[in-house]
Amino acid sequence: MASHSAATGDRVAFGLLLFVLAFAPLAFGTVEYWSKTIAQLSITAAAIFCLLGLFRSQLPLLRVPGLLPLLLLLGLVLVQLVPLPIGLLKILSPHSWEAYRPVYEQIGGDSWLPISVHRKATLQEFFQLGAAALLYILTVQVLRRGERIKQMLGFIVTLGSVIAFFAILQQFSADGRIYWFRPAPGGSPGGPWININQYAAFIEALCPLALSLFLFYRPRVTEDMTWREGFVTFFSSVRSNLHLFLGFAFVLLVFSVFVSLCRGGIITILLSMLLFAVLKWLVQRGSGRMSIWVVFCLALLAVSWFGWQPIADEFGKAIGDDWTIQDGRTTLYRDTLPMIKDFPLVGAGFGTFVDVYPSYQTIVTDKVFEHAHNDYLELLTDGGIIGFALASWFVTTIVLHGWRRAIRRRDRYAVLVGIGALTSIGALLMHSVVDFNLQNGAIGFYFFFLCGLLVAVVNSRFGYSDHQSLLAPAGTGQLPVLLVFSSIFFLATLVSQYGVLRAAYTFNQIKSIYISSHLDPSLKKRVADSVTEAQRWDPLESFYPFYRGNLAVLQDGRETAREYYQRAAALRPMEGIYLQRIGLMLPLTRTKEATAVMAHGYRRALLKSQLVPSWVEWLLTTGQRHQAIDLIKEWFIRDPGQAAKMIPLMETHRFTREEIADILPSSPEAWIRFGSYKEASGETGEAGYYRSRALSFIDAKKEVRPSWFTQLIDYYQRQQQPEQALLVLRRAVELSPDHAPFHIMLGDHYRRENITYRALEEYQKAVALDPSNESYRRRLRKLELDIEFGK
Repeated sequence: MASHSAATGDRVAFGLLLFVLAFAPLAFGTVEYWSKTIAQLSITAAAIFCLLGLFRSQLPLLRVPGLLPLLLLLGLVLVQLVPLPIGLLKILSPHSWEAYRPVYEQIGGDSWLPISVHRKATLQEFFQLGAAALLYILTVQVLRRGERIKQMLGFIVTLGSVIAFFAILQQFSADGRIYWFRPAPGGSPGGPWININQYAAFIEALCPLALSLFLFYRPRVTEDMTWREGFVTFFSSVRSNLHLFLGFAFVLLVFSVFVSLCRGGIITILLSMLLFAVLKWLVQRGSGRMSIWVVFCLALLAVSWFGWQPIADEFGKAIGDDWTIQDGRTTLYRDTLPMIKDFPLVGAGFGTFVDVYPSYQTIVTDKVFEHAHNDYLELLTDGGIIGFALASWFVTTIVLHGWRRAIRRRDRYAVLVGIGALTSIGALLMHSVVDFNLQNGAIGFYFFFLCGLLVAVVNSRFGYSDHQSLLAPAGTGQLPVLLVFSSIFFLATLVSQYGVLRAAYTFNQIKSIYISSHLDPSLKKRVADSVTEAQRWDPLESFYPFYRGNLAVLQDGRETAREYYQRAAALRPMEGIYLQRIGLMLPLTRTKEATAVMAHGYRRALLKSQLVPSWVEWLLTTGQRHQAIDLIKEWFIRDPGQAAKMIPLMETHRFTREEIADILPSSPEAWIRFGSYKEASGETGEAGYYRSRALSFIDAKKEVRPSWFTQLIDYYQRQQQPEQALLVLRRAVELSPDHAPFHIMLGDHYRRENITYRALEEYQKAVALDPSNESYRRRLRKLELDIEFGK
């Protein structure tokens, strides 16, 4: 009976493991709470079933390499979450204290504070890393038998091939939608992923496994056979069908990465195939090299059918005319280095890159950078030197263990699949240099699964043996300890993640209600009660007290609203809008304190452009005009489009011409935009002043835009000033001679003035510049006819 229940536990664990490995990629890459929760609970449940099966069957728990650094890394995440005395926090992470200081000074008291600057994000990373660690341990235990490894590999390669096939179809027929129905942000999904890079990472992790199986199942054709004998032997072998299927699967996987046009994926595929060939040559010299290159050449041939030009164009986007790299990642990496310097020892907290980076960002954009696009840099910012060292220790231990065992084994299956697993791990590590693939839920789980697969395959006996694995048994007390840990972890994950999902569901019931002073009191109460309930379910979510504060501004007064904003900022102190709202709620008698808090909020804001108008207005209202002018001036340089939103504010506070001239940058766009606003306000004289001044900055610009002249020509024509319009038009032709409409406009002027030979010259220039424009050609023909008949 005990053996039956043990076998049942083992089968259930194996089934759950298969489910997770299929669910993780298919559930949109496991990036949302619901999919992460299902994957985490499934992994933990599988671990519990596996451990219970081992306990009842009296089978030993296998000792897994790298367990110590993995547990220490989990411990580091917990340390980041635990509130510490202020004095200790200042020693371990001074900049974490600086992050909390503006809020701490508001709240007061003898609070203990954590290292993490976003506790909820770090807690989620703990659950994710804990589940990944259990997945690694589970994989080693469940795949202790050779037959299980073969079943698992067959399942994984088939799954990857199916995903690759549908990804190719989706690429050409889904119009940027995942599974043909779900829109993808950015419009460039890859298979089930919204990010094409993460799809490429998933496929490049499976390619080496498919290649290793392809080589193993190659029919045995000896050198002493004739060509005819070899051909007959190859296709009559029981292995030939499986061999050809695996070859096709490998070609399909490689082809799908090239078709995805992911630069990092293409380079990684090429490097990983080179790595596979080198490792195989070191272990099995002279064996199967031809097969590797034949199947890889078939993959490249398939790409040739698709066409190399789109791939060349994609790589061309990253290289400028002077052969320098044109990629925003380089600036992102430079911005990340000061973060590492400021959080050197234990980092800012796992999952907090998106919170900390805006304070160091130099890239002018409204795009939110959630990750560093380099897993190594992000590990240093989130976990510090200690986190990086522990992660490196774990990976190095696994890789060295796998390599040392692989070179000693004589079993061909163990060696080939071991090389494949090593290459898969290497592929993910290589791609992590330029992307954040390991931050993705599915890719992260697959990385730990591959680590477990490597350990399992190089230690498994694939022939008959009393001992299923070469791994030594773990200590006698480790099994019950691990079982207790898994059970507690399961309950903690269930309670925490259910709370997050329940809170989100509760809030979704009222989020469509527009909050205003005219809102019905009963609706106000319903909103307040729902947000309060959501906060009870998810107490670490900062958005709920922030939303409650917004409601309190209308319902309970500024002091109550400030208390809610302070609670939100205490949970997520690097969220700039929380600090700004605290400053706005402070009484005018505390202007100096409010200014300092709002300045912190502006520097930390994810989207600084959204905070600028209210920040400027507050500075102007409190008499800090010079600071407001400096801030507006900065934004006209950084982003003229966003800064233009402050023009009405400048009008309200009666900025003089001199102040405006000092603010506006030396760019035509800014002066034209301001002139347009003046004209719309009915101040035509002022509009002419700013529009005409715009042209004085054109000479300093490398690029000349025809629209700069067109807007001023149109303005002068509306104002019945043809002489001024003509002066602008002549300058437009001089500075933008390749713009055909200007020649048409100037030709029309000459024709009205009966200077036909000049009109003819201008029409001819326009037709030469745009010969396909029928309107231009008709103008020219009509003028030529008029000249011919003396009209």
